[in-house]
Order: sequence, then structure tokens, then C-alpha cells
Amino acid sequence: MPKEIDLSKYSKLFVTESRENLRTLNETMIKLETKPKDKSLVEVMFRACHTIKGMAGMMNFKVITDLAHALEDLLNAIRDDVVKPTEDVAETIFKGLDALEGMVASVENGEDIDETSGLVVELRAAASGKPGKKRKKKRSELVAAKEKADKEPEPGATRVSSVYVKFGRRCAFPSARAFVILKELGKVANIVSSVPSEDEIDMEHVFEEFTVTLEPEKGFDEVTSRIAAMPDTDEVRVGSPDKPRNDWTVVLDGTARPAKAIVDAPVAQTVKVGMDKLDELLDDVSELVIARSRLVERATSHEDSSLDEISTHIDKLTSEIQAKVLGIRMIQLEAVMARFPRMVRDIAKNQGKQVEFIVDGGNIELDRTVIDRINDPIMHILRNCVDHGIEPEGERAETGKRKRGLIRIVASKQQDHVLIEISDDGRGIDYEGIKRKAVSKGLITQDQGDSMLARDLLDLLFRSGFSTKDDVSEVSGRGVGLDVVRKNVEELGGSVMISSSEGAGTTFSLWLPFTLAIIDAMLISIADQTYAVPMGVIAESHRFDSGEIKQIRTREIVQLRGEVLPVIRMRAFFGIPEASDDDDKMSVLVVQSRERRAALAVDDLMGHQQIVVKSLDNRLRRVRGISGGTILGSGKIALILDVDSILGA
Repeated sequence: MPKEIDLSKYSKLFVTESRENLRTLNETMIKLETKPKDKSLVEVMFRACHTIKGMAGMMNFKVITDLAHALEDLLNAIRDDVVKPTEDVAETIFKGLDALEGMVASVENGEDIDETSGLVVELRAAASGKPGKKRKKKRSELVAAKEKADKEPEPGATRVSSVYVKFGRRCAFPSARAFVILKELGKVANIVSSVPSEDEIDMEHVFEEFTVTLEPEKGFDEVTSRIAAMPDTDEVRVGSPDKPRNDWTVVLDGTARPAKAIVDAPVAQTVKVGMDKLDELLDDVSELVIARSRLVERATSHEDSSLDEISTHIDKLTSEIQAKVLGIRMIQLEAVMARFPRMVRDIAKNQGKQVEFIVDGGNIELDRTVIDRINDPIMHILRNCVDHGIEPEGERAETGKRKRGLIRIVASKQQDHVLIEISDDGRGIDYEGIKRKAVSKGLITQDQGDSMLARDLLDLLFRSGFSTKDDVSEVSGRGVGLDVVRKNVEELGGSVMISSSEGAGTTFSLWLPFTLAIIDAMLISIADQTYAVPMGVIAESHRFDSGEIKQIRTREIVQLRGEVLPVIRMRAFFGIPEASDDDDKMSVLVVQSRERRAALAVDDLMGHQQIVVKSLDNRLRRVRGISGGTILGSGKIALILDVDSILGA
């Protein structure tokens, strides 16, 4: 018999893969509701559900296996046209998927999995089509088969057999699969040996083929069928070790599967690493970047060719390591977006609305830290769009709109930021309603409200505790939502804007940085203090003669290739007296933030450098014009300019 196998170390793999399949199930079920006759969607769901069942069986999670099997039966009934994917059937499937989500969460947290026998019965009743008849017949056949198996011994049960398993080329953890297969076979056979051996498997050596020699007992055929259904298995054969493998019985033949265009493409080997380790690695790289800057600075101040050569080589290597580490941390935006179609669907259904949800630009990558922290802002905005924005069907029909509302998320790259626009085609924002609510809550007076511009009224929506809803529901009315959006986005160094047109809908624009870790910056000098300006907002640098600086009313401007640019003197911005020197030249950085462009007048341009972004203390985060700090190669601290706030964005 094989040694006792600790399956707990494979729990993370089970949770990760199960969540991926559950995401597929939820997304595809939403599509099936709009295309009930598309059998290919049912096939996708069936395969994902079958995979979860197989993985749960390997991990001995019987409750999950039973529920997944019941869902599989219902999907099979839909595939065979025994059951139509009606609204009630869809709700039952979603209920099963929610239960599976909860079970997977229990596995992740190391908690006991709750029984769901009532839900299993409900799923089987839905799968029967005609309650009682079809299920009873199937059950009687299973009972008869079981009685027959109990009376008759397995053919060849006293002989020694071998089981050959070939893993798919994309199998990330063959050792985990092999251990699970050994455990399954150990239930119905006496294990004689295996190639590779258990010790070699335990050392997690890389292998693609796995052969077990054993003495089979009752239930052996059923277990080999389960092994064939496991994820990542490409071929399964059973036969006598005395005969050539080609003569063995084929349980699963990978060559019989439909060929895919990517089969012959080279497969990248992957290793799953915890984000805590990547965070630690990034911290080390950040310190390495700072040390690199100090070395380069020291090398330039000494006329030592060998030191200069070494610093140049380390500079190159550090840049490559930094780029690779940052690349590892980048995650596609669709990792966040995939969570929302189901949420939008459920909220709309509960409110009796029809909503179409579209996502564009999900392949854009952001740093993992940014991805983690934009989940809540996007969720709150989407809830707002469904609840406040999209009108009921009757109201939409009266205004000539189609019954199904539209919510769209569009992501795009904008210089050194990502722009995420979340829009709906609903009723738009009622400015008078905002004004009345703010006056009734005592936030503003009636006179203040009458004199406020539209953007000032929209700013009230971001106040904590403010809501235009009179009644409190599960979705809104408590005044918690948009204040969380602004807080989370601004903590990331981003910003939020709202634009709305009455009767045509509302658009929320989120401006987010690609990464929060290491950026390219231009170092500048203002009153003997060094500052850093992110390169992504700099269009160009220039020097103007004093005679080129014009004044329109109270504002200084310069002309650059026919373009009129306002001048912002950074000394004046920070309240520092202007220099008294006689320099008739002015150094400027032409910067751009969204549609705004300006010329920032500084004392000196000190050159380009990669910097490690450090967050400021909470008391300093609200200082206008400053977004963070960094440590220079000399060991001095430089503040990072926030061009958005400087330009009044």
C-alpha cells in the first residue's frame, strides 16, 4: 500500500483551479441566458463542471463532488434537450454555483464544508424534466449494477496489472496529480511499485509519464475511469506488465481528441508563487535600484575606468532585473472584470431590469497592488449604474430607449496611466435632486446650492453618508459607495471624474497608474531642493528667454510652436520667494495631464533617473502638488510632484 499522502498541500491548487472553472461557469451561464439554443455554451459549462467534480474527487471532498455531479446532470439534461434553460432552471444553476463558491472558500479557509443535500435534490429534480420517472429508472439501473458488482468479482482481480498515465504538456504539478492517482488506486488495489517511485514524486521531479504496478480488487475499473476524467491526464492504459504497452487496454487516448492549433506550440513551464514572496522580491529590487544609483553617482565623481565599467554593468543588470520583476507582478485587468457580470446580472434581476454588460480592454495589464485595490471602486460604481442609472423597462420605453439597458467598461492606455471608463445609458444625474438632498441634510444652504456649478454638485456625491436615495435597500441608500471610490483611487495616486447628461446616461472615469513601485522620472531643482517629475506626464523640456514670456491679464504665458501654454512658476506654487539672480533664461517642463498642458518653470533640470516610489505619511498625503517621495543615490530624499493637482485636475 502507498504511504499516507498529505493532500492538504494541494489545497491551494484545488482552490485556484476551481475558482477559474467557476468563473467560466458563471460567465458562460450569463451568455446562455441570452442564447439558450447555443449548445456550445452548454458544452463549455459541462467540461468546467466535470473538471471541478474530478478535482474534488481527487481531494476526497465528497460534498463538493455530489453537488458538482448534480449540476453536471442538469447540464447534461439541457444538452440532450430534456430540459430547457428557462429562467427557473438558470436560477437553480446559479444557486448551485454559489454553493460551490462557498465550499471552495471553506476549503481555502480550512473550514468544514457544509452539507447541501437539499440543493442536490433540487438540482436532480430540475434535471429530471418529468419528476420521478427518468430519475427512478436511472437509480434502479445503478442499484442493479451495484448488486451485480457486489456478487461478482472483478475480472482478473488476482492478477498483477499496470496502469500507465501520461500527463498533458500543460500539467503544472505532475507530482500532485501522481500522488492523488496513487491514493485513488490504493483504495481498490494493492500497490506493488511505481515509476517514478513515491520518493522521486515527493521530491517533485519533473516527469510526463507515470506507471503503477498493482494487484487490482473490486472497483478497479471505476477508479481507472475516474483517473481518465481527471484534469491534465492525456492518456490512460491498463494491461499486463508482461505485454507491450501498445497491447494494453486504452481507457483514454489523447490522440483521439480534436486537434487544436496550439498543440505543437512550445509550452512555457510555470511555477505558482505567493504574492508575499513577489512583494519581498520587489522590496529587495527597490533597494538594489537605490544602491545602483549611489554606485553610478560615485563612479561618475571618480576618474576610475574599472569602477566605471563595473557600475555600467551593474546598472544594466539592475535595469533588466527590475523590468522582469515588475513584469511578473503585472496582471491583466480582466482578472478584476470577470467578477462583475454575475453581480450586475443579479442586481438587475432583483430590481426587475434588463441590463447588457460589456467589457473592452480587459487585456491591459496593471500592477498587482493596483488590481487588488480597484475591485471595490469598480463594484460600487457598477452598483450605482444599475440602481441609480438604468431605468425600469416601462420608463425606458416611454423615452424611446430599448428595454435592455447598457453598462459598458472601457479600459485604455493614456501616457503613464490607465483610463477606465464605466458608463451607462440610463437617466443621467438629477442635479436638482442632488441640490435638494444636500440642502435637506444641511450640507449646503439654498443660496449656495443655487450658485453651485454642475461639477460642484457632482462633488457632493463623493461625500461620506450622502445618498440621493430616500429608501435603503441591499444595493444603495446608506451613503456608502462613491466616497469609498474616491478614497481608494486617490490612495493609488489616481483620480475620479464624473460626466453626465440628463436622459443619456453617466460616465465614471478612473485614472490609475500602471504601477506603484518604480518609475522613470526627471529630477528638477526648485530653491536648492530636488524634486522628481514622472516621465509619463512630461511632453518635453525647453528654455525660454525672458522676452518670450508674455502676460495676459494676470496670467503668464509662452508660445511653443504656435501653441499657447500657461506658465506655472513652481517657486510661487510652493510659496517660495523668486530667485534674485539675473539669469534671463527660464527652464521649463512642458507637462500634460489629460487635456491640460502647461509649462512648469523650475530652477534647473538635473537629468533622468529611475526612482523607487515611497508613500508619504497620512498627514502629508493631502499636500497639494506632492504625490510621494523617493530616496536618491546620494541618500537624500526627493519629493515627487503631482502634476494632476498642480494643473488643477
